[in-house]
Amino acid sequence: MLKNVRIGRKLALAFAIIIILTGLIGGFSVYYLMEIESSISNLYTRAFTVRGEVLEAERDIIKMDRELKGIVASRSPYQMDVHAGTIDELERGINENFQVIFDRFGGDLIMVEGAKNVFDRWKPIRDEIIDLMKAGDYEGAQQVMIERNNSHVLTIEHGLEPIRNFTFERAEALYEDSRAAVRATINTMAIALLVIIVISIITALVIGRGIARPIRRLQDVLKQA
Repeated sequence: MLKNVRIGRKLALAFAIIIILTGLIGGFSVYYLMEIESSISNLYTRAFTVRGEVLEAERDIIKMDRELKGIVASRSPYQMDVHAGTIDELERGINENFQVIFDRFGGDLIMVEGAKNVFDRWKPIRDEIIDLMKAGDYEGAQQVMIERNNSHVLTIEHGLEPIRNFTFERAEALYEDSRAAVRATINTMAIALLVIIVISIITALVIGRGIARPIRRLQDVLKQA
């Protein structure tokens, strides 16, 4: 088929084949790299972010409980107000944590809503303890602390645990997806490079023979002249 094709066209055809194959390799590489970028983006913007917000909320809940215990242990109205102010500040931060979790959580939002509702129900208990302390009913505040507050804090922690576990599992899954995409990219590029090498060799042999024959014929003609 290439016998009647001129040498320039043969060379152009060879280069065109190589360029097309190179473009295909580049296209596949870009596609899989985009898949990797998407997995990494989800890993950081969703799984890791949510996990971080949950851990921060859990930490601040412990701090709030400690501040509440500080109020129960105090007899100074000033110190009670200081502890109460810290509790309010921590509560605002936890509400912000929940907002981020709501926005980026990749699982069933019923889990998040349940944990948030349990957290919100903690405020009346805290307010009751603080009001009893300010009224001088220290025993009543201590009783509420033991009978209702401590168990409710544990309920809050149990509500956040499945969210934390889900995000950890999600992060692991995204990590495995990224590794799979990397392996697929490497395998695809290796196979494509092997194919392009084989085709390039075949093309070079075919084009080379097509170029060599006219040159040999020309040499024969020149010898006979």
